[in-house]
Amino acid sequence: MQILGRNGGYILAPCHNIQAVGPAENVVAMHETGYQHGLMSKKGKRARQAMIQNNDNSVCRRDKKQKPATVVIACGNLKAEIDSLLHDNDAIEVRYMDHDLHRRPERMPPVIQTEIDAVEAYASDIVLGYGLCSYGTAGLIAPEQGLWIPRVHDCMALFLGSRAAYDREFQSDPGSYYLTEAWINNNRDPLGTVENDYAPRLGYETALWAMEQELKHYTRIALINTQSHSKTMGRIIRERAQENARRLNKEYTEITSDMSFFKRLLFGPYSGPDFVYVDPGKEVERATFECAHHCAAA
Repeated sequence: MQILGRNGGYILAPCHNIQAVGPAENVVAMHETGYQHGLMSKKGKRARQAMIQNNDNSVCRRDKKQKPATVVIACGNLKAEIDSLLHDNDAIEVRYMDHDLHRRPERMPPVIQTEIDAVEAYASDIVLGYGLCSYGTAGLIAPEQGLWIPRVHDCMALFLGSRAAYDREFQSDPGSYYLTEAWINNNRDPLGTVENDYAPRLGYETALWAMEQELKHYTRIALINTQSHSKTMGRIIRERAQENARRLNKEYTEITSDMSFFKRLLFGPYSGPDFVYVDPGKEVERATFECAHHCAAA
């Protein structure tokens, strides 16, 4: 592969097709070897990027004008809000990741990187529907298009409309525990965790006490209402959020979501303080979320 595929255009295959008599493990081994040592390796990606820039091989080159889509790779917890804005827009492809992935942030980079690599060949822009998320996006490698990421630490800033709006809320009420439709529907609200994760092992009373200790420094439950659901669903979500506040002895408040950050996530523009641009081949770094790309020029 290193010799024959040096300038691209080499097709790795046993012959003109994969024959039925070939063992499945051989097919898997061929694919994995090609992926690791071919153009998908880090060395191969650099070579491919140089090849595109130099226009050495038109087979491996796709003109950016021909790339059909902005691809958004997003946390499943954002699905209801994004879908409410998308309206079957064929120019935008959204790939949703498992909503529970953030619970094990060390598992996030390889899963998200796989999605980035899968769309690199045809996307015009690649945007993440994630923030830093407990450092779960740190270490990702930007594709040839570069990578756009909301300059936020978690998704609450997306629901509130901007990082500045989140900062204002934090300064005003630093003891807020935020809930959204997805967190409640996926049983990831505090009571959902008590009922589904803690109580089966500890019993309900002990589980509730444990959650009270976890949230003892919080003063209120704040439901962010994106109004992306039906009235009936909205009532169910509100009642569940209020039950969380009542059982855990917290104040309850409701905040109407500003959907402008979600709109920019889908439709741009991506410039400005709310987005980070990671150059092609560069790693996503923690410090990036504290100093956006315009800071680098300072």
